[in-house]
Amino acid sequence: MSTQYHKIKSGDYTIIHKDRNQEIFDIARAEKAFKAKYVGEFSIKGKTDWVNFPVSIFYTKKPHPKGSNYLGIYTKDGALSVTDGISATDHTWIGVLDEETKTILYSAYRHDYQTYKDLTADGGAEYTIGSMHSAVSFQIEDGKIKYIERL
Repeated sequence: MSTQYHKIKSGDYTIIHKDRNQEIFDIARAEKAFKAKYVGEFSIKGKTDWVNFPVSIFYTKKPHPKGSNYLGIYTKDGALSVTDGISATDHTWIGVLDEETKTILYSAYRHDYQTYKDLTADGGAEYTIGSMHSAVSFQIEDGKIKYIERL
């Protein structure tokens, strides 16, 4: 299976990322099982720093009794794990903007090198390196991606 770009509409903008977890587990099946909406692939805070692997973030209207409305699914050592994904929403994410198409490409975690046409992005939540395009910021809010501003 080839990895597809996950595309998220946010107003006039389309935010894209080549999600890696979709090759490992069925996103639609997870949405149904958890009664949740898939938001996208991001990083979350570990005990001391951001994790360096993709975490699929889902939003549920009903919060978990011991957590938030966000859950994260990831694989580690070949096993699927579920965790609280709220830390992905506490961060302002940076992407690169193709002004002509209003497409924003972002990197989800450290060394998550992303390319789309002539856009490039890397660094996730820890640093941002991108192609020579305008940088923009966005956040996850109420299960949706909210474009904030051009930087």
